[in-house]
Amino acid sequence: MKGNLVSLSAAWLLAGLMGSTTATAQNVVINELNLVVGPETGQFVELYGAPGTALDGHALVIVKSAFSSGDWSAQTQAVVDLNGLALNAEGFLALNGEGWQNSVAGVVLAASPASSFELDQTPVFGDMVDAVLYGNTSVFNPQMTAIVEAVNPDAEATVYEGGEGVSPGSDGLSRVPDGGEAFDQAFVMQALSPGSSNVLPCEGGHLSLNNPANAAFCTDIGPAIVGFTHQSDAATAATSLAIVNPETGEVLEVFIGTALNMEGLGDGTFEVHAISHDALLAPGWTSLDSIVTVPEGGCVSLSAEPVTLVGETCEIPSCDGGTLLTAGGGSRRRSMPHRRRCARALWLLQRRGGGGVRLLDLHRSE
Repeated sequence: MKGNLVSLSAAWLLAGLMGSTTATAQNVVINELNLVVGPETGQFVELYGAPGTALDGHALVIVKSAFSSGDWSAQTQAVVDLNGLALNAEGFLALNGEGWQNSVAGVVLAASPASSFELDQTPVFGDMVDAVLYGNTSVFNPQMTAIVEAVNPDAEATVYEGGEGVSPGSDGLSRVPDGGEAFDQAFVMQALSPGSSNVLPCEGGHLSLNNPANAAFCTDIGPAIVGFTHQSDAATAATSLAIVNPETGEVLEVFIGTALNMEGLGDGTFEVHAISHDALLAPGWTSLDSIVTVPEGGCVSLSAEPVTLVGETCEIPSCDGGTLLTAGGGSRRRSMPHRRRCARALWLLQRRGGGGVRLLDLHRSE
């Protein structure tokens, strides 16, 4: 995890703590938000603004909804005291949390000291720098409406961590590019980058076959081109494909772009990994954990999961059974000892458009 990361426990509101209010941190926004705990990243809120901006007199407030006596109300769930904190030299500050509400919530950067808010009570915001309404629902849902009225009565939309093709916990809500207008709810789901820019230099993303039904290829009858689709949140990064022996981890071939050639690989099962990179890949590396860029130190990221391909040597000439002489001096076609292998070869040819070969030809009598 890059950048400054502040633990909630270290910034928790202490009873009786008093802070002095300073000028509002102008143009600081909630830049990234992750409330769904993932395999590598926990809950956090990232702030962004002018480098070095001091946050004295400000607080990050998590607002939850509570149901009592037949009605919903907004309550303060957590407060992070920002006294003594500032954005780093790049303008970022990531605030780590735990147990924050992640179904329906409000996340507020308040221009008030932490002592202004009492846990489990309805918050009163004198001034706000930015706020996010979080939840897969509308502002008119009674559970959300209570938070809307306390946080931003003029709000028309909410945001949440979800959607097609994303992985909550690994992906989160991000402003791209960094910054933007406060309160606008202008977030996209992409790979997490707490404490650093949301404009990603590289991101492994996800790799898939263009034709998922065809994952087996002849490797000995000429070029066997396989096309892929690579989805990445790093729009300007280059993509290369690495063919890896899954048993040894050895990188067998590397191809620039989103297509590769299976020719010459022989029989076996192979894994294909997408490599997202912002610099040229140097020659000579033989495993995915030893990738080197030119110049060194470039950003390199692998796809979340590999695609498995099967290579087979098809040996088309072995399909001819030859001719046998009979006892009476006649001749007949010999049965094909390699019928099963030949059938497989012709099937593979048919799948890859190999000259219009049909399986019927294998069994046709002469």
